[in-house]
Amino acid sequence: MFQEDRSDLIAQATDILNTMFLLCKHLSLYSEDNSVVEKTTEKLTQNIRQLHATGVDILFTVSKRGFLFQGEALSQKNQLFNSFARRMFQHGLSSFVLSPNLTIPSLYAFLRVIMRNATETWDEGGIGISLQNRKISGIEI
Repeated sequence: MFQEDRSDLIAQATDILNTMFLLCKHLSLYSEDNSVVEKTTEKLTQNIRQLHATGVDILFTVSKRGFLFQGEALSQKNQLFNSFARRMFQHGLSSFVLSPNLTIPSLYAFLRVIMRNATETWDEGGIGISLQNRKISGIEI
């Protein structure tokens, strides 16, 4: 039973990161009020709410080779997924938490920081300062 529950949590966490990656791509192509962006955003926020409902903290560890959730590597063979982790790592993220009070504007601002060139983040003073300057709440690093 415990293994099934853990597998479900890992699958939900993986789905959240996959949807975040997809939302990054959509935001680079469309405006925030585009129906594709809105549907992807709704899917992501629903997945986050569902995982929070289990009582689990949504804490991801980031490395240049991928993501970990509760100590387990996620989707190691998916190169796009791993490049998303590498991009976050280049911005200085080693871990992040998606809290229940995450707002959509904060989510979009966070993803826009991640989508830009990492040098811009470092020139601004690092990921902490970048998020603080944009008043991003609901994502803890």
